[in-house]
Amino acid sequence: MLDLEDLLTAFDRLKGMLFDLDGTLIDSFETIYDAVNVAMERLGLPSIPPEEIRPTIGVPLKLVLGTYLQGDLVDKAVSIYRARQMETLLSGTRVMPGAEEVLSQLTSRGILCGVVTNKPTHMAKVVLEHFALDRYLNLVVGLDNVKKPKPDPEGLLSAISHFGLEAKDCGYVGDSVVDMITGKAAGTLVLAVATGASSVGDLKAAGADFVFRDLEEMAIYLRKSGKTEGKSKGKKEGRESK
Repeated sequence: MLDLEDLLTAFDRLKGMLFDLDGTLIDSFETIYDAVNVAMERLGLPSIPPEEIRPTIGVPLKLVLGTYLQGDLVDKAVSIYRARQMETLLSGTRVMPGAEEVLSQLTSRGILCGVVTNKPTHMAKVVLEHFALDRYLNLVVGLDNVKKPKPDPEGLLSAISHFGLEAKDCGYVGDSVVDMITGKAAGTLVLAVATGASSVGDLKAAGADFVFRDLEEMAIYLRKSGKTEGKSKGKKEGRESK
């Protein structure tokens, strides 16, 4: 774990910052909970309580559904889930407080920003574009862009390579143990926000270098860091999303 002085120093040397999506930049739990149980209902199976679903956010969907279903039912459930979530995705999603300020601060300082998520890329982009967060992002890496989803670091390393950077020059921000494991495996600075189902203790144990209460607190610490602003115009001068 970093102390505050080390954190501010780390902020000043960063050239890239990648973010998880669900539970980090956005809160789409209601759409996830709804879609899972619509799938279960249509397959004639009992519903799953929210306290069982919440800790699985960020885990690949097939693995989650595979704990309740077997064989072809898993693929059928995934198909129903995806269709249902697209119906409710925008109405049931909100931007996490502080998300836009953090992204704005980072891009104004010349730091390349992107998203690495286990959500399908097109769904991630729909949400990011709807809430105008895409203007701060140079890259979105989703489930369909990788062979191995998080916690495998493939997607994160791909994003870092796309930026033309090294892992030591980048940070990864997430809300789950899966995200912490991913960042550690990639070799980035690993930053946690305690806005998901994982406890602060679990985030620390999984390798977080620093745990913020939320993105609003992260924005406060960014303002305290000594990096000079105004070096970049954000996405317009960066690389395009995949």
